[in-house]
Amino acid sequence: MSEADTNQPFAPPQAPRPTDQRIRPSAWWYAATAGLLAAAIAIGVCGAASMVFRVISDVEGITRVVMPGEDVMLLEKGSYVISHEHKSIVNGRRFHRSPELGDVTCRLVHADSGERIALEPLRESFNYTMGSYEGEGVWRFEAPEDGSYVLTAEAVGDGAAAQEFVLAVGPPFPWRHLVRGILAVLAAGLMFLGAVAVFLVVIILRSTRKRRLAAHQPGS
Repeated sequence: MSEADTNQPFAPPQAPRPTDQRIRPSAWWYAATAGLLAAAIAIGVCGAASMVFRVISDVEGITRVVMPGEDVMLLEKGSYVISHEHKSIVNGRRFHRSPELGDVTCRLVHADSGERIALEPLRESFNYTMGSYEGEGVWRFEAPEDGSYVLTAEAVGDGAAAQEFVLAVGPPFPWRHLVRGILAVLAAGLMFLGAVAVFLVVIILRSTRKRRLAAHQPGS
């Protein structure tokens, strides 16, 4: 070994520079997560709006009759609730009276067969407020088949029920719409959280890749 070789300063071996200079993951992942976030927001908004619209539609579409008196209703087979609607609109007439119905006798019969339909007092609380309508459930019954039914309601004595009042006949609370809306919002929430998680992972991985590439640049 020559004297010139012995005086040469020792140089540590350099780490090999990476051959792949691309930043990974691709920046397209930002666009993908943005699309996922937009889809999550759209699903959540549409699910909640659809739930509210269907519930309102069910409330506005139930049968309303002005009592005391008698009225004929077309009903489909199924479960129904008769509510005293103390705030209501029937054929353009607005009703707004005390929530206390008073003493009332109510009778429901099948128009063709004359069969009397049993009206059971509603034990659970059933109150609703929806726009121009406010009511409280009073009775429930089962319509055995599609057809016409005659509802009769009369006041007992000279109490509040002697004045005109509105009875609303419709299905129980539309829980199916509420459940569907909640599921849609939950799914949207999970999608949103997933998109945020992917976005953060992409940022971390790309930042780590950039630092590694910068560390292998000449002069670093």
